[in-house]
Amino acid sequence: MTLFWCVVPILLLFFGKAWSSAKIREFYSRSQHALEATVAAEMDNQQPSWINDVAQRAQFTASLSELCLKKEVPDWFLESIAGNEEGMGFLTRHAALMETFGAPFCDQVQAAAELVDSAWQGSKLRGY
Repeated sequence: MTLFWCVVPILLLFFGKAWSSAKIREFYSRSQHALEATVAAEMDNQQPSWINDVAQRAQFTASLSELCLKKEVPDWFLESIAGNEEGMGFLTRHAALMETFGAPFCDQVQAAAELVDSAWQGSKLRGY
């Protein structure tokens, strides 16, 4: 019986880690496909299903700000992208493509925040 209580937690830990790793791989796969399509300007007019829902758009913006803050992206940098029609269009188009690949809303926001963070990291390297 003692062996049972030692083996079960190890198995649960192993399967939990495998499930988590699979979810992370799935997220990054969707994000990469969407980014490739976004950069290639595929489906330029595509918008996420929630784009006309004012509450969802507000949630997207608030969550994007929160995640960028956690990633230590300055407010002024996020505002320069999200406050710009072209920049926000790029982020929402990326979210739409993520949605096309089956990503839930939270993954769409996460992917948009990673795009902003990536742009910030590139800017820091150039001395901004």
